[in-house]
Amino acid sequence: MLQTFTKDEHLREQYRVQEEFIRVQRTERSLLRKAREEKEAALIEKEKERKEKELMKQKSIDFMLQKGCTPEQISEILGIPLNQVQ
Repeated sequence: MLQTFTKDEHLREQYRVQEEFIRVQRTERSLLRKAREEKEAALIEKEKERKEKELMKQKSIDFMLQKGCTPEQISEILGIPLNQVQ
């Protein structure tokens, strides 16, 4: 009887350890997935900001060209290379 009790206790402990291991694995996967999603969101936001900045720069260049500024003047005013104006 004592042997059966000891064996049952051993099996219960083994089951508990396996359950804990599975729980830790799920938590780690969840944390990794969350970190990956946050990184992707940050990259998307950064790309969106870059595109908005580029659009604003192009609108400024177009406006200044319409007002009669030379590409050299625009380059100097906006602080961008001349080849980006043309």
